Amino acid sequence: PSDGVERPDGNGVFAVSSAPDDSTVAAISFVDWSVQVPKYGNYKPKLYGYNKYGALIDTDLKGAVLSAPSSVGHVMEDSIFVGDGEGFAMLTATYRGVSAQVPLTIVGSDATLHLAHDSVINDALRHYAVEVQNTADGHTLAVDPSVLTWSSSDNSIVQINSQSGSLIGLKDGEATVTGQVGGFSGAMKVKVEVPTSRVMPIDSNLDPATWNFTQAGGKDQQLTATGNGLTFSYTGASGRAPKIVLSKELRLWSLPDTLRLRINPGEAPIKDVQLGVRANGGKITYITFTPRIEQGKEFTLDLPTAQWTNGSIANYPITFHSLQLNMNASTAGKRYTIALNGLEAVYAGVAVSGVESTLSDAMGLRVKAENGVLSLNRVVESLQVFDLQGRLTASATNAAQVPVAQGAHVLVVKDNGTAKAIKVIVR
Repeated sequence: PSDGVERPDGNGVFAVSSAPDDSTVAAISFVDWSVQVPKYGNYKPKLYGYNKYGALIDTDLKGAVLSAPSSVGHVMEDSIFVGDGEGFAMLTATYRGVSAQVPLTIVGSDATLHLAHDSVINDALRHYAVEVQNTADGHTLAVDPSVLTWSSSDNSIVQINSQSGSLIGLKDGEATVTGQVGGFSGAMKVKVEVPTSRVMPIDSNLDPATWNFTQAGGKDQQLTATGNGLTFSYTGASGRAPKIVLSKELRLWSLPDTLRLRINPGEAPIKDVQLGVRANGGKITYITFTPRIEQGKEFTLDLPTAQWTNGSIANYPITFHSLQLNMNASTAGKRYTIALNGLEAVYAGVAVSGVESTLSDAMGLRVKAENGVLSLNRVVESLQVFDLQGRLTASATNAAQVPVAQGAHVLVVKDNGTAKAIKVIVR
């Protein structure tokens, strides 16, 4: 019934098929009624399969062969249409002697083709397939980068696969990658920033004078540098909505996965903590934490990048903006000291010599580089060490150790059908 409540209803229709069971595909159809493919874009259709009685028996039919007039494009691997032509035509799918068609239009042109970003950051660990787009009728559509031919202005800094458009950085520096197809040529700057540690301070030359420090509910404030952190002390005083605010625009190095904050509150009555951060070109985002706080004990707050961004490489560089400690009332006249022991960027997949790092929590693996050897905490099926040019430099099977030279490497571990990779910096 339309009211959504189960009850007796005299006005019902119940349809039952009297056809016998039949799992042989006798007819097919495209799920899409019509298709618009961007110029140089790819289209892999989804197909339905029906038996001879008209019953739908396959909602994702595999094995059909596509064909289309060359005026609109060509077909790769029998199942992917590439729109490198123009105009309108019927796209045909054929499966075991039966066929179906869908009207297909190529939209956009060389003139509307463009790269999604004019610049990106790479960490010499993650491969990045350059994002290419085409715009037509106000809609922006993705284009497979493999349609273009790619080159790098400096292969010692950035390497890019000329056919796939996938790039990776090799060392700190800048290079320009260029993609070309038909009458289009697009360029993008790539800045390579290699993390030198799994955890790095975001203000490496810390000077309290460069920070803005304000407070409500305290007096006689003092801010000093202590190691890689800051210590601030104050005398309790009355005030409405007591808080402490530290602010400084700090651009984070490379592609950090997490922003980490380590605080020892001493006896200060911290209620909650607010971080202000900014993605590339975006507005400030404020995230509030309400941690469990014990007097005199350090607590750690982790803010994963993926928690407040959409995960795109375009979000980098990330900028730290502010730290705000919202307070409960302090005791008037009492001196308090709060230690900001760490304001740090964390880079997953980076291990540094002399420091044991987690390779995979799921696999229970940890790795450490020491005395020219990479060591795991247990034996695995295989270990492979690659340089940043992708060359295999060392390997071992059914082992827990593999030799390694100084420099930056990628360690690939395979065990029980699973492969994990970590960047290793050996000093």
